[in-house]
Amino acid sequence: MAYLGRARKEDLKTLAEELGMVVGENFKVIQLTELISKSDNYNEPLVKGMLQVFTEERVAKEAAALLEAENVEKQQKIELENFLNYSWNVSAYLPSMPSHQLKIHKELTNSLTLS
Repeated sequence: MAYLGRARKEDLKTLAEELGMVVGENFKVIQLTELISKSDNYNEPLVKGMLQVFTEERVAKEAAALLEAENVEKQQKIELENFLNYSWNVSAYLPSMPSHQLKIHKELTNSLTLS
């Protein structure tokens, strides 16, 4: 039963709900542990296996969300790099611009930096 005490609150809530228990939002880990272990449906090997599955599913979802966030960040960096490269490529055509436009362009490109 010690395995219940090491579990995360959200996994214990999912387990309790799956076992047909009504769980309040303010339940603490100790309350969830007692509720599960004192349940009529409590079968240690079954409950332990269910908890492991819920934990693995949660970890997989968290990893997928982290990977998605990293991919979005990489895509944003690529877009910024492409924009900056475009800005520098445009500067090859700038000598034909009037000096006041050239000054404005230089100020804009100098204010853009990669992080």
